[in-house]
Amino acid sequence: MTFFMGSLAGIPPLGGWIAKFTVIRALAADGSGWAIALAVIGMVNAVIAVGYYGNILREVWMRPVPDGDDSPIRVPSSLGAALVICSVATLLFGILPNIILRFGDKLDLTGVLGL
Repeated sequence: MTFFMGSLAGIPPLGGWIAKFTVIRALAADGSGWAIALAVIGMVNAVIAVGYYGNILREVWMRPVPDGDDSPIRVPSSLGAALVICSVATLLFGILPNIILRFGDKLDLTGVLGL
């Protein structure tokens, strides 16, 4: 959960960071007043998101369990495998963003979908 919250908050090198960076960079490159204002709002929102997700993680990791049950939770192997796959994908999309950013350049989805 910590890994994915970090991605949602936009912490590099996770996948959410490259998404926020790409949008803010495109807005800043436009140069119009509205685009700059939206870029600033996006950056402020990113800072607020770090605080919001940080509070959730503090509740998860720092607060005691309400009912005092400290027995370990057994994670099924299928769920563990899904978490590993999603974690690796999140990290790869942050480190190698061209996997996603250039996806549309490589495929003609209209031909594949028959549209």
